[in-house]
Amino acid sequence: MKNQRKKGMVLLILCIGAFLCMLDTTIMTITIPKIQDGFNVGLNQVSWAINLYTIIFSSITLLMARIAEIYGKNRFMLLGFLLFGLGSLVSGLSPTLLILFIGRIIQSIGAALILPLASIIGLSSVPIKKRNKIVALIGGVSGLAAAIGPTIGGLVTEYLGWRWVFFINIPLIVIVIIIFLISLPLERGINKGIQAQKFDFLGAALSITMMFSFTLALIKGKDWGWNSFSIVLLLFIALIALGLFAYNEKKFVYPMIDTSLFSSHNFLGAALVLLFCNFLLGGFVILIPTYLVKVEGLTELQAAIMILPYSITVLLATISSSLLMKKINSKLLLLFGFIFIFGSYVLLGQLYTNWQEKLTYASILLGIGYGIIAGPSVVIAASDFKGEQLTTSQSVTNVLRQVGLVVSIAVCMSLLSSNMEVAKANISNYADYKIALPDLSNKIKSKINYNINIK
Repeated sequence: MKNQRKKGMVLLILCIGAFLCMLDTTIMTITIPKIQDGFNVGLNQVSWAINLYTIIFSSITLLMARIAEIYGKNRFMLLGFLLFGLGSLVSGLSPTLLILFIGRIIQSIGAALILPLASIIGLSSVPIKKRNKIVALIGGVSGLAAAIGPTIGGLVTEYLGWRWVFFINIPLIVIVIIIFLISLPLERGINKGIQAQKFDFLGAALSITMMFSFTLALIKGKDWGWNSFSIVLLLFIALIALGLFAYNEKKFVYPMIDTSLFSSHNFLGAALVLLFCNFLLGGFVILIPTYLVKVEGLTELQAAIMILPYSITVLLATISSSLLMKKINSKLLLLFGFIFIFGSYVLLGQLYTNWQEKLTYASILLGIGYGIIAGPSVVIAASDFKGEQLTTSQSVTNVLRQVGLVVSIAVCMSLLSSNMEVAKANISNYADYKIALPDLSNKIKSKINYNINIK
């Protein structure tokens, strides 16, 4: 009984850790307008608070997991919680946007330790026959956290202010650390067997270079020009780094990623599903909250309520898909999931009329689709592996989940910023046209010009 209680406490730690890491990839999306106003900066500048977290998270996850295997998984997961809590505190207290960026970087380093180790520690704590349940549970919790982030962010921002989006992490981190110290022993010494292996420093450097160059090119493509030397150079560097990374991983004795994982059709298919699914999720959680606040003029709370059906259906669909996996082929569930997501995006493309009703239906469809996909895809990705390959596959799927969000955030922020600038220019031109009409007095014209120029 005591052993079962201890396992339950460990599982609680792992789930809370995975939940917080993924929650902070999307919880800021609905607070962006408030942060813009608070620091008086543009949309592209604020978007780096999200981009820095996801870029660093996805770039160093494999490296952090490898280091933790040498020096102690429990010890480094505890370090991850401490860093995540410190980063949350710095972000919440930040007096400038630069300090906010620093806080987010610290958070991302902590998350890069917590999320992969949550899967690895969870898998090592149960018999092989029960590992799929752990994979499904942590994968489902991660997907749910990413999905409900905007709703939680809206509620917290409305009642407490945007800084509490970060402060709410701190009491949870304190509770988790206390439970952690009681339930999980900290290793003594280092893992001699793994330490004796030659570390893949080149692979780590190439993976970070590849991710950073590619994402920076996507984010700054509009500002710098897609044909500019800087963007072309960044994309070229990313492509070269990808090629060298693939070559290095095949030749290196102890690589960052075991390339034999990709010879599994189940893993490769599920990896692509996770990548694409999270790209579509990012499109919704970035564009819709900002659209509701900036275009439709809703408050953060009203925007959170509008997308609440999405959060509820994700929760229900994630639970249901875990049960249905025993009765329905997992690949069939994925197909149904994408059909629902496709239907959602069809409705999202028609928000120019009856937008409230269409957004509600689109939110429900997207929530069902993402919830159906989140759990089964992670289970499929792990289905062909045991031992070290199983834990490595979890690290890779976590990275791919983040890559999907990174690319989506970068693309959507660029498109949103560009469209808003075009809209502002059109409004300004129309205003100039109206002001030039002869039926307005000079006094009214001067007042309108003044109001337009200070916006």
